[in-house]
Amino acid sequence: MEHTTTAFEHFNAIECVNNGLQEDCVIDTQPEQQHKQLLITQCFDAIDTLMQIEHAVKRILSSAEPGFTLWRSMQGRLQMSTTPVGRLMNQLNQMPRLTQLPQLLPRKMVSPFVLLFLTELEKVEWRGIPPEYVMPDGRLCAEHFNDLLSRIREVASSAAFKTKANVWLGMGSKNYQGTVKYIDSLFERHSKLLVVRLDLTYARDYQGRYDAALCKQHVDQFLNNRRNKRTLFKNLVGYIWRIEFGIEMGFHCHWVLIFNGNKSQQDIVLADAIGDYWRNSITQGYGTYWNCNKYGGKFKPLDQLGVGMIHNSDTHMRKNLLEHVISYLTKVDEFIRLQVPEDMPNFRTFGRGEILSYREVKRPGRPRVKKQK
Repeated sequence: MEHTTTAFEHFNAIECVNNGLQEDCVIDTQPEQQHKQLLITQCFDAIDTLMQIEHAVKRILSSAEPGFTLWRSMQGRLQMSTTPVGRLMNQLNQMPRLTQLPQLLPRKMVSPFVLLFLTELEKVEWRGIPPEYVMPDGRLCAEHFNDLLSRIREVASSAAFKTKANVWLGMGSKNYQGTVKYIDSLFERHSKLLVVRLDLTYARDYQGRYDAALCKQHVDQFLNNRRNKRTLFKNLVGYIWRIEFGIEMGFHCHWVLIFNGNKSQQDIVLADAIGDYWRNSITQGYGTYWNCNKYGGKFKPLDQLGVGMIHNSDTHMRKNLLEHVISYLTKVDEFIRLQVPEDMPNFRTFGRGEILSYREVKRPGRPRVKKQK
């Protein structure tokens, strides 16, 4: 009988690597046959490194400041100060080479931000050299680092890169485009929608959080049972979900649940009730949840609030819903596929409701009045 790698074996192998027990961790996937082996490399370390690079690039792109500021003192001596972006230079020695990416992530799903950074870094000759060192051209290494920042920003401002970045961040993907149409169709049918955003997760001490099949079972159960839990989902008109994997959180699911705003209010209370249902009924006490609506207030000063009650005529909140909520659920995830066992090739990580065919029905009552801003 053929033995397949389970999610727990997959995780335990990675844990061996992550804890430094050995350079490579080997799982014997066919003990009775010719010892066909599944080699799991240091993928958690690789994932952490790539996430650091992506974060670094976004910091670079979020400002126009140089890495180092240079000036001459009254005595004519060259002075230098380091900016927050300049401190990133210390991390360069730990960054992988561009040629190492196929080994780090064999499936080659790499962020365009990571590719941009490593491609430009590959061109420099000063890697590992202190910023105050004078290069052969007579300029300080710090000045060459500033040049690197300028090239990264220049490439990132190009139309070609923005297209790749939008796909990666979710706003250019087919899932995003389809979901925009789905949301628009719901607003065509309802004058206002109550949008609930929930993260349904597992307790940190629960080993089942690393089991892809168990997570999928719970998501399916949650989807199927919504028809029977009329007290919770009575006025539900739409939903969007996305499964993710985190090194500490394991598998977890992000949800956007959309209710008829004319029949449902109190989004925070409703979200808590659904979270309790996930924790107590679906996962039998092993689940946890994060009620994003409860903390929606912190997005209001940033003008990014996209959950709660949204009126059909409120174009600004509808824009926030798409750009700050939906786009996250539709972005490319290069990491989760590394964690799904090979015997689950059809594992879905994204789903939403269907767009219903719309029939023009004349209803009694006053026509909608656009909300004045």
